[in-house]
Amino acid sequence: MKARQKDGTVWHEGELEVQRRAGVLEDARKMQGGIFSSMPAPAIKFLSEQQFAAFSSRDRQRRVWATLRFGPRGFITVVDPFTVRLAAIAAPDLLAQNIDANPDAGMVAIDLAHRRRIRLNGEAFHNADGSLTIYAKQIYSNCPRYIQERETPELRTAAASQTGQRGKDLDAKQAAWIGRADTMFIATAHPVYGADASHRGGMPGFVRVESPCRLAIPDYDGNRMFNTLGNIVADPGTGLLFPDFASGNVLMLTGRARVNWDASRAAEFPGAQRVVEYEIDETLELQSALPGGWEFKSYSPHNPGL
Repeated sequence: MKARQKDGTVWHEGELEVQRRAGVLEDARKMQGGIFSSMPAPAIKFLSEQQFAAFSSRDRQRRVWATLRFGPRGFITVVDPFTVRLAAIAAPDLLAQNIDANPDAGMVAIDLAHRRRIRLNGEAFHNADGSLTIYAKQIYSNCPRYIQERETPELRTAAASQTGQRGKDLDAKQAAWIGRADTMFIATAHPVYGADASHRGGMPGFVRVESPCRLAIPDYDGNRMFNTLGNIVADPGTGLLFPDFASGNVLMLTGRARVNWDASRAAEFPGAQRVVEYEIDETLELQSALPGGWEFKSYSPHNPGL
């Protein structure tokens, strides 16, 4: 979430630094009109129809986590153009626990079947009935690039399983999981302007496991706002989430990221413009966190290497 600066920009210092180094300051300036402080009618309609969303939040140690929630259509309710409500869940999940520690929350609601997504950042609060309210401070849509088309089953429950195992680094099974992943979600947070959740995709193995505690993530051509990378420059704390659509399990990581601008490093990854290098601090694998029935349709035509 961002406040307009004295020079009229909505970008914070980390985003401006990345935009400058990428040579897109003027492009980013023109895109400011696409960031809203309230939800336009198309966004209200879209959010009301979604069954699946990923979130960014901080725990009590101020570590950033990417989490998810899902449910039947309408589990996200738009209360008014500034407010959304998430349906109550049976037991507190990691998102709910983190909101107790810090209200900053980022959300990306995504429609995999139609390659559409909207990001909403703001502050979240618990309601007496167990639901969660997010007061939006910024909302904007992203392009469809790098979203793999999957038909979404009718999702009946409103929260992921919390039964799982923690570790300090990846085991062989988890490393292989990331090595075949084509979809992930990334959570970042600025110390002042709040949390942000985003989607990343590519051909299977686009995220490289370089050691049990280190990943390399190619950064492809995108919307040139650099919200995620800008947050990383300002604060390296980052969460990653890898869904396994076949088993329904979810792998969550919290750690620290940095942007590597070396052109020779980017050249190791087809289509990459730069590389995000990631150090894992903790892993959390949740069993049966997603329902079955996801049907893969096609890779994004924008994926490098397709």
